[in-house]
Amino acid sequence: MGITSFAQAGIIWDESVDGDLSDDFMNPTQLVLQAGDNLLLSQVGNITTDYSDYFSLSLSADLTLSQIVVIAYAPGNNNSSTAFDACNAGVDCSAFPLQIYDVTLATVGMDLFPVLGLPALFRLGESAGPASLEINFIVDRLQEPRDVPLPGTILLILSGMVGFMAKRLKSKS
Repeated sequence: MGITSFAQAGIIWDESVDGDLSDDFMNPTQLVLQAGDNLLLSQVGNITTDYSDYFSLSLSADLTLSQIVVIAYAPGNNNSSTAFDACNAGVDCSAFPLQIYDVTLATVGMDLFPVLGLPALFRLGESAGPASLEINFIVDRLQEPRDVPLPGTILLILSGMVGFMAKRLKSKS
């Protein structure tokens, strides 16, 4: 299957508008992705207030996640990183992550998909916080392969063209 990319940008969740992402790993916020850019605008609190945000991603069968890019990161209170964890569903990511990636200022612009993959659950966590992040989940649309003519069909078309050219050349002489 081939892949095509779309440049449609859309904010899928903005905590300042849509409210806080879930702090319950058993009931994560469900983010529905569309083809193109899908922006998550998150503010993660410190260890005493809202320091874990749990979410899962949903996309239709004709779509595929191709990149997870941190496009902005603003650490607060002298913190140097924010945890971005990949986990199994129903598991506390802070205790049992599959993958842990520390988001830092150096991470901005990097594709984290090769590290995090597409787990059942994600967690953004902060211990020194607060911090704000903008993460772009880039989704491509899968295309069905186009029908390719069979070799016999190509041979038949070429034979017809050769016959037409031979007849045309013969009639000119």
